[in-house]
Formats: sequence, structure tokens, C-alpha cells
Amino acid sequence: MKLFSPGLEASFVSRPNRFLVVAKYKGRLVRAHCPNPGRVQEILLPGAPLLLSRAEAPLSGGPSRKTEYTLEAARYKGKIIPLYSGKANLITRNLVIPSLFPRAEKVIAEASAGRSRFDFYIENEGSRFYLEVKACTLCEYGIASFPDAPTERGTRHLLHLAEIANQGAGAIGAHVLFVLMHPDAGIFVPAIHTDPLFSRTLLHVRDLVKVHAVSVRADESGEVSLENSAVPVCYGPVDWAIRNAGIYFLVCRLDSDRRITVGSLGPLEFRAGFYIYAGSGKGILRSRISRHLSKKKKAHWHIDYLTLAADGVKAFPVYTARPEECGKLECGAAENLKDITDFPVPGFGAGGCGCGSHLFYMKEDPLRSAAFTGLVFYCRYGTMRESLAGN
Repeated sequence: MKLFSPGLEASFVSRPNRFLVVAKYKGRLVRAHCPNPGRVQEILLPGAPLLLSRAEAPLSGGPSRKTEYTLEAARYKGKIIPLYSGKANLITRNLVIPSLFPRAEKVIAEASAGRSRFDFYIENEGSRFYLEVKACTLCEYGIASFPDAPTERGTRHLLHLAEIANQGAGAIGAHVLFVLMHPDAGIFVPAIHTDPLFSRTLLHVRDLVKVHAVSVRADESGEVSLENSAVPVCYGPVDWAIRNAGIYFLVCRLDSDRRITVGSLGPLEFRAGFYIYAGSGKGILRSRISRHLSKKKKAHWHIDYLTLAADGVKAFPVYTARPEECGKLECGAAENLKDITDFPVPGFGAGGCGCGSHLFYMKEDPLRSAAFTGLVFYCRYGTMRESLAGN
């Protein structure tokens, strides 16, 4: 099926907000609507090749658009990845439903059910059910994962679907479908690192809500085909999030040069820029990260002094299958940071090991760095693949 017209080739520059990207097209900067609420952090990096469409003129009397273009897709690792998440419903209606439910007698889009509205209501060979569709663009190391940003709405949908199925006592069912926009997806795993609550909820409701994952392939012309109508769903890593153990990266932003007294290290000079810290927590990962993000605390650890002074702090948790190795994994993360950053802060956060430092400086924003995002995704999904293969 045709998902979009052949795209206008552009390159990513920035994303000022969730619904807007700035791209370079024919040597000039243009603004494009971003119809994807996710972070898409692994794809939207400076210079990333994008496919845009020109926005249609508004109907007479209709609201005018603030952007001339729409982001349709991106080139990523040799593939065309559709990014217009709302079009997952078109894919579902035209490709997935005929494949999964070839004898469906009735298909109703945007079906209301009590306090929720689901993407489809389907009657198929005597069964009746609601189907909720989720578009998934995140796929690293062959592992597709949803969501790539916390989704309270998605969790509510799962709980309501389970409630409908439970109350229906077999008379009406509930399904959730993950449309994986990357043809290389070998398995689907709930995104434990970005939304452990959604992941635990999906595990909890799976006996009531039937879970499907399908992958699609897009080409240069905007044609999309169904690649795999039965991608395996793996719940094993959800237990890692339940055990609440792993490592984390903190990115601390300083908008100006600063002198900060850091406990036993005394006064230290910090340049304006970004500082990346590697830490870990065994059974306390979420609470430890919450402490780091809070401004209401008494400074105790080296990192406390920096997070209290920072102009912004972001956290990137990585749950692990090996809680007993959290310390070793933390030191490994610090060693990897040393290779991709500008310089370490000597002695910072490394009092109990021989690493030399667990804090590293970058002048440029790490979130715009392919090296840093690549490290985060390797720690999350490269090691996940290794752990699952080992089992």
C-alpha cells in the first residue's frame, strides 16, 4: 500500500518541541510538522536523512498550518523507517487486519467503549473484540520496543482493554497490536528502560488481552508491505525492571562556568557544558535516580553536589539481567564514556574502584551525539540481545 508519496530529501537539524522539527532542505532551513509523539532519539540526530512531504493547502475557511512540510520517514541503517505514527492505523486496516483476521465481517474504526476510544472494533468468525494499535519505531540490535517515552495513556488503554475482556467473560475480547516500522525486528520486548510501568502492565494483562506484533517494510516510493505478521513477543526482560537493578547515565547541564565544592574533593572548577555520570543501583535503581533528579536532598555523594548545582539533569536507566554484576557494569559504562567524551573529572564518584572517574565532560549536548546515544542503546539492547541469546 502507498503510505506516502516519494519524499523530499532533507537532513535533520533540531527538534524545538515534540511536534516540530527543523530540517535542511535544498540548502535552507525549513520547519516540518513531526507527527510522532515519541522521542525517536536514535534516529533524530544532527544530519540524519529525512523524507518530508509538502503540506496540502488548508480547506477554505479551515485553520492555517504553521509548517510547510510534514515529516514522513527517515533513512536509518539502510532502511526507510516511517515516522508518521497515526498512519499505523492505515497499515492495520489495509494490511494487518486482512492478514490476521481474513474473515472479518465487520471492522469499525475509532470505536467508543465506555470511557475510552479504541482504534478498531472487529467481528470475526463469531468473535467480537476491540483492537488498539501502537506504532513502534524503536528497533535496536533486532529488538523492537515500545514505548520510547513514558505513556500514561497507553497504560490506561491496556487496563481498560483488560477490564472489558474480563467483564465480557468471553462475549467480547481485547487485542493490542504493535506495528513495528522496522523490517529487521526479530522480537518485540516491552520498553522496560523507558516505561517500566507500561511494561509491567502489558505482562500483567496478557492473559486477558491478546498481544500481536507485526513488522513492515517501506521503500523509497512510500510503498509499505507486511514483513512479518507474527513477530515473537518476549516478556522475560520485564522481570529485570521488576527486580529494579541496573546502571544509569546522568546528563547534567551547566549553562555557565561554575566553582562547586564537592565533598572530600573540595572546590572544583566546572566548565559550562555537559557532564555525564555513570552509576548503578541493585534493587533500588528507580529510587536512586529519583534522588538524583530531586533538588530537595542533603548532599552526600559526589554526584549530589553537581545535581544540586546543575541547570538541568536527565537520567537514562538501563535494567540488567545480572543484578549481582551492577558494580562491574557501572565501571564498564564509565570506561566506555572515557572513549567518547572530552575529558574525565579526576576522582569523581570512583572512590571504591580503580576507574579514576565516573564523571566525564562533553562540550556539546550528548543527546545530539551519535556516540552517546549509541552507547545508551548498546547498554539497553545490545546487552539485552546477548542475555536473551545466552538463555
